[in-house]
Amino acid sequence: MVSRVIFGRGSFSQLAEIVAPHRKNTEAPFIFLVDDVFKGNSQLTGKIPVSYKDEI
Repeated sequence: MVSRVIFGRGSFSQLAEIVAPHRKNTEAPFIFLVDDVFKGNSQLTGKIPVSYKDEI
Protein backbone atom coordinates (compact mmCIF):
# COMPACT_ATOMS: atom_id res chain seq x y z
CA MET A 1 0.00 0.00 0.00
CA VAL A 2 1.26 3.48 -0.84
CA SER A 3 1.01 5.60 2.29
CA ARG A 4 2.16 8.89 0.81
CA VAL A 5 2.13 10.44 -2.65
CA ILE A 6 3.78 13.71 -3.63
CA PHE A 7 3.69 15.38 -7.02
CA GLY A 8 4.24 18.70 -8.68
CA ARG A 9 7.05 21.21 -8.81
CA GLY A 10 9.65 20.60 -6.12
CA SER A 11 8.44 17.12 -5.23
CA PHE A 12 11.84 15.51 -5.83
CA SER A 13 13.46 17.98 -3.43
CA GLN A 14 11.24 16.53 -0.67
CA LEU A 15 12.12 12.91 -1.37
CA ALA A 16 15.24 12.68 0.84
CA GLU A 17 13.43 13.98 3.94
CA ILE A 18 10.49 11.63 3.34
CA VAL A 19 12.69 8.56 2.92
CA ALA A 20 15.20 9.32 5.73
CA PRO A 21 13.03 8.31 8.74
CA HIS A 22 12.28 4.95 7.11
CA ARG A 23 15.89 3.91 6.51
CA LYS A 24 16.70 1.00 8.82
CA ASN A 25 20.44 0.65 8.16
CA THR A 26 23.03 0.55 5.39
CA GLU A 27 22.10 -3.04 4.53
CA ALA A 28 18.40 -2.31 3.93
CA PRO A 29 18.20 -0.60 0.55
CA PHE A 30 15.39 1.37 -0.99
CA ILE A 31 14.30 0.43 -4.49
CA PHE A 32 13.09 3.44 -6.49
CA LEU A 33 10.78 2.58 -9.39
CA VAL A 34 10.87 4.95 -12.35
CA ASP A 35 8.62 4.65 -15.40
CA ASP A 36 10.28 3.51 -18.64
CA VAL A 37 9.42 6.88 -20.16
CA PHE A 38 12.22 8.36 -18.05
CA LYS A 39 14.81 5.67 -18.81
CA GLY A 40 18.15 7.34 -19.47
CA ASN A 41 16.92 10.71 -18.18
CA SER A 42 19.81 11.58 -15.87
CA GLN A 43 18.26 14.97 -15.12
CA LEU A 44 15.38 13.18 -13.39
CA THR A 45 17.18 10.17 -11.91
CA GLY A 46 19.98 12.41 -10.63
CA LYS A 47 17.48 13.96 -8.22
CA ILE A 48 16.69 10.63 -6.55
CA PRO A 49 18.49 10.44 -3.17
CA VAL A 50 20.30 7.12 -3.69
CA SER A 51 22.37 5.97 -0.70
CA TYR A 52 24.14 2.81 0.42
CA LYS A 53 22.82 -0.10 -1.65
CA ASP A 54 19.73 1.67 -3.03
CA GLU A 55 18.77 0.99 -6.62
CA ILE A 56 16.77 2.77 -9.28
